[in-house]
Amino acid sequence: MTIRAVVFDWGPRVEAMEGAAAVLPVFQRPVTAIGAPAEATVSVGDDYRADVAGARRAGLKAIWLRPGGGGGPREIASLAELPRVLRQLEGGEP
Repeated sequence: MTIRAVVFDWGPRVEAMEGAAAVLPVFQRPVTAIGAPAEATVSVGDDYRADVAGARRAGLKAIWLRPGGGGGPREIASLAELPRVLRQLEGGEP
């Protein structure tokens, strides 16, 4: 799998949007911009409900940035852990 990245340091507050249909474009636009299929795209977010669940609803893989936490297979405590999790995903781990 080829990893492509688009980094956003801002974004709309997904939880403020009404319904799943309103959330999908937030995740689909960047995927379209990089020309990758959703299932080959990874989203990293710090809000489980808005970022992780929203990305999964849009068909992306999601990693939860959980400062002070982490430990789960797709959970990181800092961005320094991101390369490790991306390598795991690249190798086909869940």
